[in-house]
Amino acid sequence: MRSEGAALGRLDFLGQAIPGARLLAAAAPLAGGLKTLGDSAHPVLLFLPNTPTWVVTLLAVLAAGRQPLLVDPRAAPDALEELIGRHAPDLAVTLDIGTVLDKLMRLLPAMPAAQVRIARFAAELPFPRNLLFPLLRGGGLANLPDDPRFARLESLQGPAPDPAGAWSGPLLTAAGPVAQAAVWADAALLKAQAGEEASPRWLLTAPLGTPQGLAALFAVLSQPAALLLSPRLDARSLDKLAVQGRATRRLPDRAGGSTDG
Repeated sequence: MRSEGAALGRLDFLGQAIPGARLLAAAAPLAGGLKTLGDSAHPVLLFLPNTPTWVVTLLAVLAAGRQPLLVDPRAAPDALEELIGRHAPDLAVTLDIGTVLDKLMRLLPAMPAAQVRIARFAAELPFPRNLLFPLLRGGGLANLPDDPRFARLESLQGPAPDPAGAWSGPLLTAAGPVAQAAVWADAALLKAQAGEEASPRWLLTAPLGTPQGLAALFAVLSQPAALLLSPRLDARSLDKLAVQGRATRRLPDRAGGSTDG
């Protein structure tokens, strides 16, 4: 990923504030691992809801010189199969949330040669939810399939790559390729629109893997602001988070419509 200075902003996720510097630090060894796994000619599929793991994985994929394939895991299976089959990822990153992992399992025939790395969602939850999550239906460590293609994401580590060698091609989304230059331009526009807002707290109402989501992410990482993330994008969850998180703005704004699911 092209550097725009230090990561100044942060993510707010389920009551936790995660500084951008911590996201970059987590992405560095993952990027090193990505350089040793798979073929750079094939993209890396991010099959994740809006979570810090999504952000860390994207930063790692870009730093490793790999091409990210960004999808909305809530999308219809037929549309996902077509997109995945067309781009042929050789690695998929997901979470051990039961509904997400189960859906990815059904899509595996569209990418028969792909490895799968699974992050622990419980690690992203604040205490004491992180202790209870493995006991809830659809969550926890038992979701790691007994298949040699599957492994934990944290096992994918390696020496951090040289940031100067970072790949700068388009990001593959369901709406088509998005150039990083366009994302940075949109991010700069968001920063300008923030004006004199003293403490920007932006609620992301779209998937991170959309042009709007990418612009919001990069805008926050390059200025002192907070991006409120929710793995649920239905209207009720977003309205609740807007109040609890003291959001100063929704991205996209209401005129553009929230993404419900």
